[in-house]
Amino acid sequence: MPRTVYVTKAQRAEWIRLVRALKSGKYLHGVGKLCRLFNGEMRYCCLGVQADVWGAEWYRAIGGSFRPLGFSSDLNYLYASVWLEKMGSHPKLLQSTLGQMNDLSTDGFNPVIKHIVKTLRITRRELAA
Repeated sequence: MPRTVYVTKAQRAEWIRLVRALKSGKYLHGVGKLCRLFNGEMRYCCLGVQADVWGAEWYRAIGGSFRPLGFSSDLNYLYASVWLEKMGSHPKLLQSTLGQMNDLSTDGFNPVIKHIVKTLRITRRELAA
């Protein structure tokens, strides 16, 4: 029986890029919003990290959160067609799943990283390249 392919080679490269960014130490873990200012520091949801990796230009919204330009709400961004195009439609890697995993984490981005790596069987070699 042939295996179902949920992500293309280019989309896999985007997932690897996201994992590298999450592991980089450049982003502080945050919850509830893609990006927000908390105690004087910018904090990101894993999905906000992806938006930043793609070069999002952030604007300050009400309540200390930041949103990518062109999107009126975080929800609007999460389900945008750009995600499906760049990241694919793997049923275990939906934005809602990753966002919830991020927001429930007491261990920073680690549960999200482990989930992506396990689901896509990303090797250490791929992450190091």
